[in-house]
Amino acid sequence: MSKNINKNIKYEILPVNNESNTNNNNNENNIINITDISNNNNINNNNINNNINEIENDLKNYYKYFIKFGITFFKIGNNICWKFDDNYNPKYVIGPHWYTFILLNIIISFFVIIMYKLILKSYFNFSFQIIFFLLVILIYYFYLQNFLLNPGILFKLNNNEIENDNNNNNNNNNNSSGYCSICKIFYNKDRKIYHCKYCNVCIEKCDHHCIWIGKCVGKKNMFYFNLFITFVILIYVYFIFIVFYLFINEK
Repeated sequence: MSKNINKNIKYEILPVNNESNTNNNNNENNIINITDISNNNNINNNNINNNINEIENDLKNYYKYFIKFGITFFKIGNNICWKFDDNYNPKYVIGPHWYTFILLNIIISFFVIIMYKLILKSYFNFSFQIIFFLLVILIYYFYLQNFLLNPGILFKLNNNEIENDNNNNNNNNNNSSGYCSICKIFYNKDRKIYHCKYCNVCIEKCDHHCIWIGKCVGKKNMFYFNLFITFVILIYVYFIFIVFYLFINEK
């Protein structure tokens, strides 16, 4: 069998159906199919890179941007966004009230230190401490998800329901459609889109603007926000349980 294969070409060995040649023991049955998959990978990578470049160029034509740490950040409304997909949806968004991230971290750190130093370390065993720190880790994880993830921002480039200027009058007369004059987008009212005056963007299924996560709670971060609130309630219930436990034992 010849092994004179170009080392620069990646190849794969494909299985061969030998049922019709079960009685033959010749080496011809062992067929190696070589496919140049390296070229396909290069084509796919080039397409991905071209899509990323096109998205960034389109965004640069509409929104302010700056480059830091090798990452291109875009200011959409009052939000800083980066890492966009093919539909111009940003994965990461930092809202206008980003400074509350620092304040909440100070509050959480102060609570953890007081709880551990004065109560858990002195009066409770290791299992109680593990439960407490597990709750703290989960709270902080879901808080980071809320602080960083896109809440459901809609803007001109990623809105699939934008109509041509010639159809504007028809859309305005349609009770089922809406229009945001600030973001300049048309939308279906069933999507429950709301323009936030703080974020200065339209948010799909916006529940409210939460200053503690620095931005709105909408379609894409509602799940993590509910989990964050749930575990905050759990840790306070745990705190009350510990206080009552100490009070009863002291008696």
